[in-house]
Amino acid sequence: MVRTSFRDQPCIARIPSRIRCRAIRSRRSVRPVSRKGLRGERLIMVNDMDEHVDHIYVATNGDDTSSGGCAAPEGNRKGPLATLEGARNAIRRLKHEGRFVREVHVLLGDGTYRLTRTFKLSRADAGTENAPIVYRSAPGQRATISGGRSITGWRQYRESIWCADVPDVRRGLWSFRQLFCNGERMIRARTPKRDPNDPLYGGWAFVESLVDDGSGADRNDEVQEPRAFRFDPNHFPRRWSKPHQAEVFIIPGSCWISDWIPIQRVDFDAQTIYLTRPVGPSRHTLAESTHIRAGNRFYVENNLEDLTEPGEWCLDQETGTIYFRPPDDVEPRNAEIVAPCVEQLIEMIGSTSERGARVAHVALRDLRFSENQIGWPKPDAYYKTPNASAAVFLQQTEHCRIEQCVFDKVGGDAIRLHGANAHDTIADNEIVEAGAYGIFVANRQSGFCRHDPVAGDVPSPGEWVRHPEDRIAVVAAWPRTVGHRITNNHIHHVGVYEKHAQGIAFFGVSAADVVVSHNHIHHIPRFGIGLMSGFGRVTIEYNELHDLSLETCDTGGITANRWYVYDDDPQLRHGPIIRHNRVRDVIGCGAYGVRTEPGGDDRAGGRIWTRYYSWGIYFDNAPMDVGVYGNICARNTLGGIMICWHARDVVVENNIFVDSSTSQGYFIFAGRMNIILRRNIFGYREAGAHYLRLTCAEPKDLHEVFDEFDGNLISPPAGEAPTLDGEPGEALQRAGAAADSPGDCSFEWWRRQGFDLHSVIGDARFADPEHDRFDLKPDSPAWALGFEPIDTSLIGIERVTSHGQRVRGC
Repeated sequence: MVRTSFRDQPCIARIPSRIRCRAIRSRRSVRPVSRKGLRGERLIMVNDMDEHVDHIYVATNGDDTSSGGCAAPEGNRKGPLATLEGARNAIRRLKHEGRFVREVHVLLGDGTYRLTRTFKLSRADAGTENAPIVYRSAPGQRATISGGRSITGWRQYRESIWCADVPDVRRGLWSFRQLFCNGERMIRARTPKRDPNDPLYGGWAFVESLVDDGSGADRNDEVQEPRAFRFDPNHFPRRWSKPHQAEVFIIPGSCWISDWIPIQRVDFDAQTIYLTRPVGPSRHTLAESTHIRAGNRFYVENNLEDLTEPGEWCLDQETGTIYFRPPDDVEPRNAEIVAPCVEQLIEMIGSTSERGARVAHVALRDLRFSENQIGWPKPDAYYKTPNASAAVFLQQTEHCRIEQCVFDKVGGDAIRLHGANAHDTIADNEIVEAGAYGIFVANRQSGFCRHDPVAGDVPSPGEWVRHPEDRIAVVAAWPRTVGHRITNNHIHHVGVYEKHAQGIAFFGVSAADVVVSHNHIHHIPRFGIGLMSGFGRVTIEYNELHDLSLETCDTGGITANRWYVYDDDPQLRHGPIIRHNRVRDVIGCGAYGVRTEPGGDDRAGGRIWTRYYSWGIYFDNAPMDVGVYGNICARNTLGGIMICWHARDVVVENNIFVDSSTSQGYFIFAGRMNIILRRNIFGYREAGAHYLRLTCAEPKDLHEVFDEFDGNLISPPAGEAPTLDGEPGEALQRAGAAADSPGDCSFEWWRRQGFDLHSVIGDARFADPEHDRFDLKPDSPAWALGFEPIDTSLIGIERVTSHGQRVRGC
């Protein structure tokens, strides 16, 4: 097979599409409006009014019996409408009367629009290529779409605690796990307390041991699904009067996920918590990887006795009473206190019944979304599948746009492209403090993995190889997601509740011509960008990724897990391209009793390990037809890159992998593999770190693994020779595979195998590595090896000026 460099593939994100250029067409005046964003000044592009667009006005003081023809009430029902539904219905009337002939903008005035139900758009509400429909804030204003409902009638309960009656809670019509006070998310009363000085790694209790509650074995695993465990009484000084209304928030098993599990009862004398169910995603063959294990970290929420700190609250669902200890400067009767009552804020769902029945040419622009229900975890949760609500949910759509919006403290995913969609654009948004994923392109269809029928996964790598007859059925069941552009988004501090959450993720779909580019993603509990259980080409380029995998382990900044190609389908025969990304500080965090990987700084008295079990770019389970070119991966843990299990046609060239704390490249050999690594720079300075880590899951001739491994620049600590490592890892242990190191793992042995024969050992001559400037000085030995410069000025968010110029700046 002849493989060309992936640098030669066209940079799709740098070719403006017809859709991307719509905002700067010459017929429309575009002006910059400076507006304070969540994290400082940001530039919003807002269209001036023009005669080519019809406008429908909506205001918080509007009336849905008005015409919507002007921004302020003018009498004779000529004022603004009051709701999104009113505007949608007005557009339907335009269509019915034959007056829908050009672009329509629904202009929402300043203020908060509180929804009592999801705002839904169907095929009947679609625009056209020449007459798109845009829902947006009016120029110079900011409209907030909220799923929250005000709680009033506060009275003093005792000391600093207030309470209010919520009759719908008592009637079983309403429940919620979030409370907002003056726009800030409050903390549900918990023990141990949240540590404001160490919110990620402080404030945890730990599972001391498991307890057999007699509930029986899992029907698939034939092992016990733990539903009870012992705790340290020093963490729980107060006895609870209604523990059955409380919940355990836990990061179970191998620390990939989180779960909220209701408590059945607590035996304080035996120091045992009994749960109503096991971990949701544990009903499959991953067994201990998701079951509760000794050493897992947890806390308990929603007991009145634990309501001791300002900003805490709890809900008694039996009496319908909410209790709140407000921040010190807040008087509840004068504050805006809101709890979510709506899961999805906006849904665009087309029909699968006929061709052309998608929602098309609808845009959401310059809106703020907040305060919707979490909707997580779902009863049939599987750890990779979409399990939460979504503030904006698209299914069966095409040529739709979500742009210049802010998703601030939404409950679940900010944006979900669910199932089959095509040519949608998600651009220039900020997503902060979402409860789950930032942007999730996903679907779920179970029963296609033989050993794990309840999962939503494609077959495991071994099954994919052994049972080719299954492939056509899997490919036929996976929906197509085609032609999307996900670009220029700032996504940070998401995954507040769901810890498997990622900045941008794909699961359970087949992709073609999808580009993820110029995004800035940071402070995420798991992957920055993830491809899971799907097919096809996703181009991931020019993204700035850092401070990732802060709360989970076995993880990477950019991760692909069971992302396959299917040779018989032209759309799916090519795999991902990962190029020109900067991936820094993928931390990793574990807590499950016994460390199974090297490294990890001790926290919480050695019970939590950070800088643990993570990589910069991580290919788990059979990467296929993958190109990795021109990336910079710095300060990760187990390596800048990891490749394992049945890798096929993987090319890694012209990358910089530096300063990971244990090794710079990590490989697990099993099944068919043919990998090329050439003209990369590997550098490390930390004592005890290695050049490569090699692990064999089965006897393996390394010449069947690497087609080429040469022409690299290797920069170990000054005066030292490169070293290799070969210890078995947890990933092999959980699969029950034998794990041995190949040969003696010395660099001399490595070269005797025919690898790195033309590589050079020496100082890479980076410009200023202490400040993350990894461009090369003119005297770097990498130039003689054919290394090509990586233009870091192109990485990260780009802005488009009023003249159509692109300006970089995260």
